[in-house]
Amino acid sequence: MASEIILHWASGSVPSMSVLIGLKEKGVDYTSKEVSFGDLKSEEILKLNPRGQVPILSHGELLITESVAMCLYLEKAFEDKSLIPSDVTQQTVVVQRMLQAQNIGVGPTSICCVREEEGSENTDDIDHQKLAKEIDSWEEYLTGGPFITGGDFTMADVVFFPVLAYLVWEGLYLGGKYPKLEKYYNMVRERQSVQTSWPAFWSQTSPKGIFNNL
Repeated sequence: MASEIILHWASGSVPSMSVLIGLKEKGVDYTSKEVSFGDLKSEEILKLNPRGQVPILSHGELLITESVAMCLYLEKAFEDKSLIPSDVTQQTVVVQRMLQAQNIGVGPTSICCVREEEGSENTDDIDHQKLAKEIDSWEEYLTGGPFITGGDFTMADVVFFPVLAYLVWEGLYLGGKYPKLEKYYNMVRERQSVQTSWPAFWSQTSPKGIFNNL
């Protein structure tokens, strides 16, 4: 792959964080183009993605605007380090978890969307009961091992962990009710790929605390 990878991303964007972690875990060199949320409607971004969202990954003539597709592309295009098992059954579980992680970012919960502007989310519409049920499922997934699909860190973790980190930043307390997720969070938080992609303003809990009651 002679062409360079270029990634447009925003700090605090959950999908952006997933791709940043994936690039680091895979050991892929890339050109970083960080943008602010206020720049998402700029001519440069809209030309690449008319939806005005990041991340945006380009590699030669290939342009990808969906984060899960980016992670799958990185896995296949750069095979030195595999983050998806070769066994078809295990592979299916990893990809399924990658897609399931998106369930926490669509519909009534809408926590993983890229904010077009500060405070644009309508938190009154968040269905806490549905979100709590979804989190229960992820707690159960960790019964089979320290990571989301068992004993190894995979692309499932690359996609899911930023979702969990966002929830924690927004006030979700893992202690007590979610012991496996708490242990998982603390363990993955220490990975170099996570530390280098961690938004600076996530060092303190969000002042909104919209998930404090879960």
